[in-house]
Amino acid sequence: GQMLKVQDSILQAIVDQEGKGPKPVFLDSSYRRGWLAITCGDDVTLEWLKEHIANSSPCEGTNLKLVEGDDLPHPHIAFGYFPNSAEDAEDRIFALLKGQNVGLHVDHWRVIRRHNDGTMAKLTLSVDMASASILQANNRVNFKFGKATIKLKDGKRRAGAASEVEGESE
Repeated sequence: GQMLKVQDSILQAIVDQEGKGPKPVFLDSSYRRGWLAITCGDDVTLEWLKEHIANSSPCEGTNLKLVEGDDLPHPHIAFGYFPNSAEDAEDRIFALLKGQNVGLHVDHWRVIRRHNDGTMAKLTLSVDMASASILQANNRVNFKFGKATIKLKDGKRRAGAASEVEGESE
């Protein structure tokens, strides 16, 4: 797929240098949902990669953008238990959370999995770091005419790694 073509284009750029110029050192490369994480071994490699990405289009319709460590999405996995919400769309649940709570950046959240249990909507969510720290401090959030619980999964995990996991009910 596209990620493979991006990797191939980076490797081809190294080959095309014929040993001249910087010698890029990569420590890791892994696929994430919709993006490729590449860990550079040094600043020279990072600068080389920035230059390559700026002048590269590995396949038609691919827009490459290099994002450095501090700006990367850092999804935390959370399990949300929303009472009286089995009939509500995720958009409505998110809109209520956004409208009733301070500091939750719901626009950055994604639903990984949904399961209705009676009238309860159970959502496995990918949430941003700022929201995660708020939820870490207090997992009870204002919701509808009461509270909902959003529990963080232990440890920081990639969204893909936790898609099979189900939270325990209350």
